[in-house]
Amino acid sequence: MKSHKPVAIARLISGTAGGCAALLQQSQRLLQLTRTLQEHLPEPLNRHCTVANIQNDSLVLLTDSPVWSSRLRFHAPALLRELERRHAMHLTKVLIRISPPEQARPVAVSHKPQMSATTAGLLRQVAASLSDPALGAALYRLARHSKK
Repeated sequence: MKSHKPVAIARLISGTAGGCAALLQQSQRLLQLTRTLQEHLPEPLNRHCTVANIQNDSLVLLTDSPVWSSRLRFHAPALLRELERRHAMHLTKVLIRISPPEQARPVAVSHKPQMSATTAGLLRQVAASLSDPALGAALYRLARHSKK
């Protein structure tokens, strides 16, 4: 029977009490590879590239625009040799994906519609000429919302 006692998060992450160890190791490995990538690539290209994953025999890289993707393709063969030399990895190809950075969405400024004094005057004139007192009262109330 399984115990339902609480488990410390450190034990879950370290792998002694759960399945997060493999995920943590994979993320650390990708971080190491990203550091190698950034050390190997020239400025400013290295600031626009990161290692996303390793799939089968392919290194998957992310860039933030098509321009950097094109430049990165020129460095791919040397990068594969460097990873084999430094990390004993036998990769055969580089896949480059474009992932633009998220941009903050502009905050929508709501503009409350303003009624002009002319419009308010016209509403009062119409209200005065109506035979329906309820509609006239509503138009007078509406006319009070004009800017003065």
